[in-house]
Amino acid sequence: VKVQSEIHQQRKFRAAERLGRMMAIEAAVKMMLGVRAFVLNKLENSREKSVLDLERHKQSVTKLEADLAIFQAGTGADQDQMREVHRIQGEQGNVSVTVVTQERDAARRELKETLQENSRLSQMLKTSELLATEWQKDKLDMVAEKETMEKNMHELRNRKAKTDAGMADSLQNKVAAMGKENARLQMELSQLKKEGGVTDTPDFGEKDEGDFAVKQDLSQYEAGENLLELSVMSGTLNQMAIEDLGYTASMVQSFVLVDFASHQPTTTSLSTGLTPNYNLDIEYAVEVDAFFLELLLDEPVVFELYFRGGGVLWSDADGNSPIATGSLALSDLLRQPTHRLLQRIDLLTVPSPGAMAYCIGSLQLSAGMKSSIVEVANRFMQHSQRALNATLHKGITGTSAATSVDPRANLSIHVISCSGLKHSGGLPSPCVAYQFFNFPPTDTSVEMSTVNPAFDDLRFFQVVKDNHIKNYLKTADLDFTVFDDAGPTASTILGSALVNLEPLLRKDSLQGQFEILSQFDQRVVGYLNVQISWQHPDTQIGH
Repeated sequence: VKVQSEIHQQRKFRAAERLGRMMAIEAAVKMMLGVRAFVLNKLENSREKSVLDLERHKQSVTKLEADLAIFQAGTGADQDQMREVHRIQGEQGNVSVTVVTQERDAARRELKETLQENSRLSQMLKTSELLATEWQKDKLDMVAEKETMEKNMHELRNRKAKTDAGMADSLQNKVAAMGKENARLQMELSQLKKEGGVTDTPDFGEKDEGDFAVKQDLSQYEAGENLLELSVMSGTLNQMAIEDLGYTASMVQSFVLVDFASHQPTTTSLSTGLTPNYNLDIEYAVEVDAFFLELLLDEPVVFELYFRGGGVLWSDADGNSPIATGSLALSDLLRQPTHRLLQRIDLLTVPSPGAMAYCIGSLQLSAGMKSSIVEVANRFMQHSQRALNATLHKGITGTSAATSVDPRANLSIHVISCSGLKHSGGLPSPCVAYQFFNFPPTDTSVEMSTVNPAFDDLRFFQVVKDNHIKNYLKTADLDFTVFDDAGPTASTILGSALVNLEPLLRKDSLQGQFEILSQFDQRVVGYLNVQISWQHPDTQIGH
């Protein structure tokens, strides 16, 4: 009963905290909407002023056109006067026409300047019209953005409500299970008293799960305030998958939304390309107690990937759905509390009805507690199976053998040369292309007009020694494709060599000469010399 009461009080306290955070978020959004309204009013005033300027420019242009007509009429009169001067000069040869000529030249210069001013004002008028159109477009964009923010806020509230309801139901189920276990123990104790006259609480031994549940003290899991530190370092996106979605790989822009428990979601900045650097560091202020330790066990951190192209989100009209998601389990912070998590997680697409999710890339992450929780974590690991009705055991056995605390490893791929390339129609100009793991495709330089090219192409790939790279090495054959740059097209393929990477799980290096097979009839068209090795002996992964 005491345990149920304490958990109930903690639940009410957490609910009050979440309500306060939601009210703070709502106040911040209202403040942002107020700023948007002020900017919209300012843009409206600017547009009205631009319209007035436009009318004024039109009146100026009309006046200049009238002046131009007067000047053109005056020019005709000048020509009549010149003919009269020539007639008088013919009659009186000593009459000077210098003054008349100067007046004519001055009138021409004035007319030219007037025409130039007319052209300048016409250009200003066009510019003003363009600015007015742009301001109107910006106003519409800001109104649409305001509506999108309101919809996002509504979606956020709904998602938080679902999360809180799920956590409350889970906690209630655990309380009910503990109550049933307590009732069972009470019945066994009563039965023992009836049968053997037991007057004190019997010692059920170390293996009885109910004894600890009755006597536990949740204060032993309390360690005060702390900070959960989370870093989203970088990402790696698959070029073919991105292009299949209709994006230009080199131009795609992405950002990541990070969501953990009832904390406020956080987003990274926009980053361009297939290897975005997000460099986002987050600190969650937490109270370390039994509730938080169980949260580390059960609640993963969720990462949502969004694309932005041409100012429009890829997902849907409202921009509320991510293109891909991934999650990071924090249970290793309990299993190995002295280490930080360093892990690369897969990003899986959000499938549409009737479709399957597939991987389009990964994220490099790290997580850890700012202050040590070793003592309470170890105690929680020792007793939580009995105190929380086997929740911890289920969480641990369901957690993969994560290597998030292991250091990174460096793998080198050395494309040495090809030999005996067979090709009809002259000497080929070969190069070799391949794609290792989830890194971008790599190719060597082109060796001109030779059947025995020496590439000597050495590349290094930094990986995290986790289950992802293990599974890749176990199952994947690295495809080295040999292209002929002198062929009919730039994509003419001579053949491919497949290299089984499974030996790298047991050995430091893999080196040999591998057959290059034609893609048409699988005949041998040459040989590829390649060496793949771990940078140091102690960085091999092993089984």
